[in-house]
Order: sequence, then C-alpha cells, then structure tokens
Amino acid sequence: ATQSALKLVDYVVTEAGFGALLEELGGSETLGAAFRYAQLLGVLSVAAAGNFDTNVAGFSPANLDEVLAVAATDPDDVRAAFSNFGIGIDVSAPGVAVLSLNANAGANEIAEEFPEGVVENDYLQISGTSMACPHVSGAAAVLLSQDPGRSLDDLRGRLLAGAKSIAASNPGSETTLGRGRIDLLASLVAEPRPLVKLIGVDQGKAAPGREASIAVFLQNQWVATSEVTATLAAIQRITIGITTQEATGGMQQTFPLTLDVRLRNA
Repeated sequence: ATQSALKLVDYVVTEAGFGALLEELGGSETLGAAFRYAQLLGVLSVAAAGNFDTNVAGFSPANLDEVLAVAATDPDDVRAAFSNFGIGIDVSAPGVAVLSLNANAGANEIAEEFPEGVVENDYLQISGTSMACPHVSGAAAVLLSQDPGRSLDDLRGRLLAGAKSIAASNPGSETTLGRGRIDLLASLVAEPRPLVKLIGVDQGKAAPGREASIAVFLQNQWVATSEVTATLAAIQRITIGITTQEATGGMQQTFPLTLDVRLRNA
C-alpha cells in the first residue's frame, strides 16, 4: 500500500512538471517524505480518513500533517457510523450513498462486492470516506480554476474557512470532525483570516493545592494573527494562568500554549 501511495504522489508531482518524485527522495522513500516534498512544491494532498470508526491518528496517510484529512457525513450532516474521526481530521464531506460511475459495465471489484449499490447498470451508489474525499479535491479544483495562482496556504485556508459547522448535528464531536462539512460557495467568497486548530494536548496532573502545566498544541492554518489565548473548562474548580502566543500564518506553523493549573482544595 505504501508503494502504491508513493507511485500516486510521484505521478501527480511529475504531471505537474516538477520531475520524478522518487528520484528526488533518494533513499527516503517514505510516505511522510513524499507528501512533504509534494507540499514544498505547492501540491495539495487530500486523503480519506478511513472507514474503521476509530481515531484517524492511526491511519496513514490521513494522519500526516501535510495531508488534508477528510471524514464522511450523511445527508443530515451527521458523522457516518463507519468514518474515522479525531483532532487529526481537517474537514468533512458527504460520504453516504454517493452516486458514482460503474466502471467496465459492472466488471469491477466494487460492483461485485456491493451488488446492491448498482443503479441502472451504469452507476454505483457507495458509502465511504473515499467517496467523501473527492468532494474536497473537486472543490479545490474549482478554487484553482477561479484563480490558478493561488498559493497552497490560500487554497487550503479557503477550503477550511468555508466549511459549515456541523457541531449541532454531532454533539460531543466539536473537535473530531474538522472545521465542518465542505461548502464550496462559502470557500469561493471566504475572506482571509486566522484558522487556529487544536492538534494535541500534553496533560499534566494536579493534586489539590498543587500546580501542574498543560501544554496545548495549536496550528494556525491560514493568516497570521498577533495573539492567541486558550480557555480551559473543567468540572472541578481550578485557577488558570494562560500564556499568550503569537501565531504566524501557514498550515505548518505549530505552537504551544502553556496553561498553569492549580486545583483548589475542596
């Protein structure tokens, strides 16, 4: 699977006129190196989150920082029961009962595995994050057709900024389905702005009357901002000191905020 993915990235980079990817990588033929190289060349990589109803953190290549990870939703904007999730998700898109072409007049593995999805012989109605992913790459293609000179940061930023919040349809999943469901029209008219995303938490432990530090790792995915603050909510009463941090623009700009926590005595 890794070699197939490498060949796919190699094909895209070569077709874009940048030369052969595998030759450039030399002895570092890993997925991470491949997608980092593609990113440096301005190539947007979009990947399906996976269909295992588990955290995307363990699913490659969607768990790579250089890749836009896409979860699947149903027609009601609810996470598809099979879709992977987690703070590694960037955006969601329709992935349930999506109509597609039935290749080779039905003589293909998908039609044979899911015969109930065949529609009038020429079409297939399939579910999966692999059906959600093309909605995002298609939206990216439309954005590039509107302005072929868009930078990678601007392209990715617009896709994320235009996403419609689906938190109301997915209680408790506010940070596990990305910025919401893809919305091409909103992305086309989006104004540049900071897009700060939670990407990790290094938790400390505090006993009553004692202090601990919690490092919250954030990523600003579009325009730079002068300061970022964080708010911590908890069931127990706590006193919090927050470090304010500047956040430069760009999807690879990761920075920590430190929350100094004192748990009050009962």
